[in-house]
Amino acid sequence: MKKLKGTTATGFSFEIDEEARDDYELLIALGDLEKNPEQLWKMHDVAVTLLGVEGEKKLCDHCRGKSGRVLSSKVAEEIRNIFDILKDGESDTKNS
Repeated sequence: MKKLKGTTATGFSFEIDEEARDDYELLIALGDLEKNPEQLWKMHDVAVTLLGVEGEKKLCDHCRGKSGRVLSSKVAEEIRNIFDILKDGESDTKNS
């Protein structure tokens, strides 16, 4: 399966299955967020569907502030940045 790899502006390195970009459940989670942007807890569904469980944990660690809390604003920004990278074709592709 092809993997898409990239690094966000803040240095978060990600690797996703190419098929994740066409995942129906990801589309539903993104639609829910668009309809209800105040419900940032739905970002978890987006992160897990896009990055997988381990990738989402890695993202949380990357977005952890000095207080030890995972900052939802940083998670949202990183996910937006990942989609921008994928949209612009800046990611590297590898077969696995």
